[in-house]
Amino acid sequence: MRIRKDFKIKKTILVLFTFIIMMGVCSCDMENEKEKKKQMDHEVVVEMEDYLYDKYGYINYKFVSLLRKSTWGDPYDLMVLTTSYGGDGEAEFCVTRFEQDGEYVCADNYVTFLTADELEEEMKEFTSNYFSEFKLYANVGKNDVNVFPMSFKTFDDIKDGYDKISDIIPQNSFLTFRVYVKESSLSGEEEFNTIEEKYEKDLKELGFASCRYLYYVDDETFDGLE
Repeated sequence: MRIRKDFKIKKTILVLFTFIIMMGVCSCDMENEKEKKKQMDHEVVVEMEDYLYDKYGYINYKFVSLLRKSTWGDPYDLMVLTTSYGGDGEAEFCVTRFEQDGEYVCADNYVTFLTADELEEEMKEFTSNYFSEFKLYANVGKNDVNVFPMSFKTFDDIKDGYDKISDIIPQNSFLTFRVYVKESSLSGEEEFNTIEEKYEKDLKELGFASCRYLYYVDDETFDGLE
């Protein structure tokens, strides 16, 4: 009985020892896979950063995250970055990497920051036909969908690809225009509402309607806007 008992104890110890070794091997394999994935992710980030540098030269940005493509998700790698271009706060932009004709290519929407000032000026010119005293601002917001290939590097590159500005705005819906109209520049809300209706109608025909906000503010608030 004692021999059989000792045998069972030894067998149990052997099984436990084998299990521990297998767990160690599995753990090492998992660590190796994690390290390999980390290295591959780093290589993708470097490739995307090289793409940005080749396209724009040095630009100021901070890395936020990298989302790799998958069979059940988006068919592209997505790198999210932030930049302080064009303002005091930070705004997001992105670079995508995907397969095209058997090779990987990148696209981005950083170029949209370069269009903001130009589009703001064109919107100011449009709005001046309706209001004599106003302040207009273009805000760049997050957009992960509309990206432009290497060939689109400047505002003119984008504009040349469309017939008129109204074609650009829907493609760049990350741009939000805020228009503040000075209260004393009009006779009252009734006049403002009448002009606003015409302004909205014309904007809708141009495709701007979903991308702007119009405010009628008192003189003190208006003068305090920077």
